[in-house]
Amino acid sequence: MKDALERKLHKLVCAGQLDLKTAQREIASDWIEAYKKYVGKSPPAPRVRETKTAPETSTASEVWVNTRSGKYWKPGSRYYGKTKEGEFMSELDALDRGYSPARGTGQ
Repeated sequence: MKDALERKLHKLVCAGQLDLKTAQREIASDWIEAYKKYVGKSPPAPRVRETKTAPETSTASEVWVNTRSGKYWKPGSRYYGKTKEGEFMSELDALDRGYSPARGTGQ
């Protein structure tokens, strides 16, 4: 969750929407409150995707997220698009939502 907050604050600072000193102070003083303020009150609820095949427009930056375990796999992994519960999304979106890479993610 802290990584998602750091990425969000980074985006805001780079876009000129938040002062760097303010972002540093927010994360140093109480990062949980900062998470609630900038990212959301709680991590997103997992979503189930019924289709398990990779979309035709799949790119190397797209990953398969197992929404139950919270781990993701890259193309080339043996679990890419094959877990019972999951969805395709960009790797940055997966990281922003608090998912983490699985061991042996492939590529």
